[in-house]
Amino acid sequence: MGDKILYLMDKFLLVFLCLLTMLGFTACLCGAELGNHNISLAGMVMFALGISLVTVIAENSSNGRELSRNDYITYKAKVLPGILKQIFEECYYDAFSGFLPSEVYDMDIVETGDLFSSNDYIVAKYKGSTIALAQVCVGNSGYSAEHSREYYLNGRIIDFDYPGDVNGRIEIVGENFGHPSKSLQNYTVVESGMPEFDKIYTIYTDVPEMAHEILDHVRLQGILSFGEEYYHAILFSIQNNHLFLALNGDNASLKPSTHPGEKRNAEKEKQHVQNNLHSVFYVMDLFNLSGNKTGALEQHRRIPYERDFQQKVKTKSPAGAIGKFILHFIVAMIAMLVATISTYYD
Repeated sequence: MGDKILYLMDKFLLVFLCLLTMLGFTACLCGAELGNHNISLAGMVMFALGISLVTVIAENSSNGRELSRNDYITYKAKVLPGILKQIFEECYYDAFSGFLPSEVYDMDIVETGDLFSSNDYIVAKYKGSTIALAQVCVGNSGYSAEHSREYYLNGRIIDFDYPGDVNGRIEIVGENFGHPSKSLQNYTVVESGMPEFDKIYTIYTDVPEMAHEILDHVRLQGILSFGEEYYHAILFSIQNNHLFLALNGDNASLKPSTHPGEKRNAEKEKQHVQNNLHSVFYVMDLFNLSGNKTGALEQHRRIPYERDFQQKVKTKSPAGAIGKFILHFIVAMIAMLVATISTYYD
């Protein structure tokens, strides 16, 4: 709420200064027309003051965005990797890459188009089992007037190791997920045996008996409870020794809990990241995926490249701002003086 008030105050100040500048300009020209030097002088001062303050405030706003960007990159490059390595037994992280398009297409869990991006790629080991996750955006870019931009998935995909092969495929799709893979049309829809579950979720499978064995009452109730947090815009897919979880609309990417310039609390920041990754821990417990000894991460996942960032934060000194203010004031006064003289002698 405080940030919003400061933002509105900043915009109000800029509007006020712009009006002051316009008023000064008008007063200066009117004074020249009327031959009143006092009005002209007052107008010139108002105009120059307004122009100078507007340019300085606009530049400081740009500096604030630069500081915010640098703070964000520093967090992603240095702070977050350290927190992730405290949470997981092993962990590799790359903020600026994610799943490859081919990896997401091979999962075959969401409809695909010509729009694809992925970032915040994590490969980790937790309770002996390996996982990979990333933010993913898949959709249609809207390449013609008949096709507007549409997102099929704009959220997070988590890839868990699943103990044992179900010798088929089991897909659980929430009513608000949106665009599951079209290949599901080739699978049989089965009922769970829990009416309240079947009202919200659809189960597709080619191994009905295995689906009923895995999706017992406890897990069905667990999926219902978990799905409420994401408005049931979720999808589970068990196939080929993997359990995929797609969260559509889960745009809570791994951002810092503090604002630029604020002092970070290590414990608070760690808790913030753990809350963000709540879905990982919940699903591992729900499907008993812990203790699945899968060996080295490199044998099971594509390891992200660990970047070495050397980010320099550019700051502007107060003396530099004052100097620019004076320079802008003098230039504006000269320009207004020339305009006034020109009007006076016309």
